[in-house]
Amino acid sequence: MTGIEPRNAVRFARLLIALLLGGLLSGGVHAQYPPHWSEPEDLEEPINTERMFVFVDGIYLAPPCQIEVAIEDAKIVINEQTYGADSFDFTTDTRMGSDPLHGGHYHSMEMHRIPGGKSEVVLRQFSRQLRARMYGAVLVLYSGETPMLLNSLREGHDLLKALIAKGTGHQDATAMLELASDDLDLELCNRLLADFEPTPDFIRRASELVEKQAMVEEANNRKAAALILGQQISYPLSIFAMIVVVFAFGHLISNPQQLAANHEDPRVVANAKKATIASLAILALLSLVDLIWTLIAHESGTMRELNPLGSGLIDRPAQLVLFKITLTTLSIGLLYWLHELPLARRATWWCCLVLTLLTARWLTFNSMFL
Repeated sequence: MTGIEPRNAVRFARLLIALLLGGLLSGGVHAQYPPHWSEPEDLEEPINTERMFVFVDGIYLAPPCQIEVAIEDAKIVINEQTYGADSFDFTTDTRMGSDPLHGGHYHSMEMHRIPGGKSEVVLRQFSRQLRARMYGAVLVLYSGETPMLLNSLREGHDLLKALIAKGTGHQDATAMLELASDDLDLELCNRLLADFEPTPDFIRRASELVEKQAMVEEANNRKAAALILGQQISYPLSIFAMIVVVFAFGHLISNPQQLAANHEDPRVVANAKKATIASLAILALLSLVDLIWTLIAHESGTMRELNPLGSGLIDRPAQLVLFKITLTTLSIGLLYWLHELPLARRATWWCCLVLTLLTARWLTFNSMFL
């Protein structure tokens, strides 16, 4: 008769006890917080809005500006000016515009997830929204109106440009708002545009932020365009480079110039000269391929130029193209002019070998992303 060995029985009992303890501990941990509830936040801590643009009843509050949301006292303190929770319309969601990261709209938290009365609910939500959008955000408060909190990267950017245009007079601010994002509350924005008188400090701050965002957007657009172009030409360019590399390796192996450099046979020397001219043609093709791949890889952000001379020009593509074409043309012209000399033929052979290996490296890198 066979039965369970004592050793196995002990192991089974230990395993069963461990599972039971794990389940109890897990249940105890989950019991500490109700569903959909996280650890409490310090939502009443004052918010420094040095990087925000705050407008209250059409007046711009220059930094330093401090906002304190007193949830228990049901009030909002802005630069020591106290507003009751009923000073603004919190019956609807705060106007938030669209979410730049997820492409949708922010929605308020459900009432049952937050303990407390209605004023606590809306003030907690308002405080969270402020803390989530502190950098460069635009906050517009009007008595009796729903607060509008815009992200500076999208709707806030459009509103700031319109306000700057009113201050400088270079463009029609109202027309700019009409062409802005669909998520803007045009009625409230036009009211702010009519009431607000831009100050030199505001124009300076807003212009700096708008210019920085324009530079970032331009850089992102360049990277996106380079990625799209790279995807479009990567396959045909790789096929072309592969054919040239195979031909170049065969050509270099068949015509080792270091062996024919000091040869006295006229036919060998003549063949070496012809091979040198072919090497120069291969060198020109591979230089062009290297230039195209370098520009695309840098613009898309997938490589960093280590050549000190090239790194100084890589951010200016037009100058880099002009420099590379000029230098390559002069080098090929000089080597062709001196191709009668054994030393020039040897230098051409080695230059062709280096560029062939460089292109093979490009092929290895690009083949991983085809």
